[in-house]
Amino acid sequence: MEAISEIFLATDFGEHSQKAEQKAMIMAKKLHVPLSIVYVLNNKVMSPGLYYEVMDKHPEWLDGMQKEMRKKCRSLISELYEKLQATGQKYIFEGNPKKKIVEFTKKYNVELLVMGKRGGKEGHYIGSVSEYVTEYADCSVLLVP
Repeated sequence: MEAISEIFLATDFGEHSQKAEQKAMIMAKKLHVPLSIVYVLNNKVMSPGLYYEVMDKHPEWLDGMQKEMRKKCRSLISELYEKLQATGQKYIFEGNPKKKIVEFTKKYNVELLVMGKRGGKEGHYIGSVSEYVTEYADCSVLLVP
């Protein structure tokens, strides 16, 4: 068995992701490997009703909102990168989080992905993104409760 050469953290900045962030940072330091951060901006920001009623008349609003979301996302990732003292890369994608994360793990030959378990208030459930990623990713996935 080969040693892990890099740890990848998938985050959504939620409560479970914060626990995963700490776990990934500790593991990267102990193993002396780079920690890279992956974030997927789910760009479906509008409900269909709002979209059809407002955005059809003002498409520039949607563009402006998306630009602002991208800017905020880059800022949050940079802050997290510094906080975790990460030494790997920052990856930001747009689209369906579960599909983009799985595509990412395959494209970049990820060995270990750390992410929050997410789920119910009691912690008994696995979130839909976590479930999908553990099912379809071709790498080890550590879910942090």
